Amino acid sequence: MADGRSALLIPVPAVEPVVGEWRSLYDPSAACGVPAHITLLVPFVRPTEIDVALLEELRAHFAAVKPFAYRFPTFARFPGVVYLAPEPARPFRTMIADLHARFPDHPPYGGIHDDVVPHLTVADRRDRLDIVLMQRIERALGPRLPLAARATEVWLMAERRKRWRRKARFPLGG
Repeated sequence: MADGRSALLIPVPAVEPVVGEWRSLYDPSAACGVPAHITLLVPFVRPTEIDVALLEELRAHFAAVKPFAYRFPTFARFPGVVYLAPEPARPFRTMIADLHARFPDHPPYGGIHDDVVPHLTVADRRDRLDIVLMQRIERALGPRLPLAARATEVWLMAERRKRWRRKARFPLGG
């Protein structure tokens, strides 16, 4: 993750007791200060572009989104990544699409994916594909599923010197 980026995400503190240790060992974003989360938009604006007007625009945008419950019933994989798949996924997909429509110069993941899949990364081993580790994680955490959570806020996080910090939080539903 290069300096000078920001991101919008939904923090998921309810799953930290279950996935936190695995994330701390195998998810590079955890080591950089990013909590368990579902990404809505990254990369977003440069941190130097975060101003009062943008914060108010985001506050109003997320105030129009009602909080919602969801759960993680299962694991899924991308190449080299084990993640929890939220259900229902539709509210996340809608939020991502709405943000992309509102901020077209900042497509999700820089526009590299045709379909953005809402997910909570548990382990990211793309640098060194480790199928045995992925299977071990799934066996260890599988009996603890499903996990329940509730989306109540969105965080704006910014990166500086390879560390991510929360810059603002926006409650859903005002």
